[in-house]
Amino acid sequence: MGEIRRVLNSFLKFLENDNGPGLIIAATNHPELLDKALFRRFDDVITYVLPDVEVARGILEARLTGYSLDHVSWSSVLDAAAGLSQGEISRAADEAAKVAVLGEHNSVTTAALVTALNERKKVVL
Repeated sequence: MGEIRRVLNSFLKFLENDNGPGLIIAATNHPELLDKALFRRFDDVITYVLPDVEVARGILEARLTGYSLDHVSWSSVLDAAAGLSQGEISRAADEAAKVAVLGEHNSVTTAALVTALNERKKVVL
């Protein structure tokens, strides 16, 4: 634990000694692991939440605008999207689109979307 404390102290000194004209932006997926002293050094803390089913569907539909989604089982797809961020859902949509293009199809299937979403979960988790 001593090493992590030294890293934290070095980073806090870096933040306090910065007089540059730029901005310092930091991001984490695990804010609960960070020391509270770190949060006090930033003027603003913005918290993003995972998308709900409506937002997830909107992301998928927007990313796949050029493809038919008429036969997509949205309940299966949205179940697979649960727990993924907006960015991961977008990446999964892109992967499903690649499957359609490579298969020379103008539609995206439920299976392609579910597979892509599950693959993103493996990467994230």
